[in-house]
Amino acid sequence: MERVRIVFMGQSYEVPALSTVLQALEGVGYQFVRGVGCRGGLCGACAFLGHLEGEEQIRPGLACQSIVADGLHISPMPSYPVIRPLHALEGRPATYETVRDAYPELLRCIGCNTCTRVCPQDIPVMDLLSATFRNDFFRIADKSFDCILCGLCAARCPADIAPFNIFLYVRRLSGRHLTPASHDVAKRVEGIEAGTFEEELDRLMSAGKEELEQAFRGFQAARSGN
Repeated sequence: MERVRIVFMGQSYEVPALSTVLQALEGVGYQFVRGVGCRGGLCGACAFLGHLEGEEQIRPGLACQSIVADGLHISPMPSYPVIRPLHALEGRPATYETVRDAYPELLRCIGCNTCTRVCPQDIPVMDLLSATFRNDFFRIADKSFDCILCGLCAARCPADIAPFNIFLYVRRLSGRHLTPASHDVAKRVEGIEAGTFEEELDRLMSAGKEELEQAFRGFQAARSGN
């Protein structure tokens, strides 16, 4: 099996060429109890920064998705320390002014597009930041829905903007003020508050593995109509 050399925390290792960064580091003995979540590119917990020897360009990514390369120097970034203000929804309209008041740093954007280039989800980050000025909240909510809050956009932003937090606020404002209320959701909430599902939940909580698997298969069959 072909192997490549990577450098992690100043230590050089030979690892399989087709392994992900996470697989490679665990293969040489590292045990990650923080900064690793779903292991499938869905939670954004295993963000890292790296660069190849001889290159200046930073290569950001998720360790569970990114394939190693020969001469790759890796630095983990499990959590980026940004401040998230209170996302007030009541009494605040879904407008650019509301977002700007919560995140005045939005005005510092210099349009470098670094945030878009580093996004592992291929979200058009800078374009969506610009969309806040146009009150295009539905587009922002739709196009940023796949954001996994990994923090890479904030880590690389020269203006110290945290786009992922801004998009989160926009989605919350959109859901509260712009999206029509769902009668099905309201009905289900009423059922939960009335205790309609308590007996079934208690049964599932005490069920064994086989019973849970059978219930899951029944649920899948019901959804598919079989």
